[in-house]
Amino acid sequence: PELPPKYSAQSVASHGSSNGGSITLGRHATIYGEKLGPEKVCEGSEIELCGTAVRIGTENVLVTYASPGQVNFLVPDQLVATGEAELRVLRRGVAG
Repeated sequence: PELPPKYSAQSVASHGSSNGGSITLGRHATIYGEKLGPEKVCEGSEIELCGTAVRIGTENVLVTYASPGQVNFLVPDQLVATGEAELRVLRRGVAG
């Protein structure tokens, strides 16, 4: 069985920010952890990139980079959720 991705709120940050645990609308962000993506680096711009997806609240967002220890994604300019929203990484359908 597929093991779930491992990461924490503090391992998520907008590019150029040193504040872990927060993201900015309309900016790229990064998640660091374990078992996040495929063994071989995968780059592109897909809702599910090489079996890796990111969901903020109920919205799937564009994933631009996926590797075992890092996922980059684009935070939309607008989200249905305001304030705090749950962020999930899914690897082959298994949520972390």
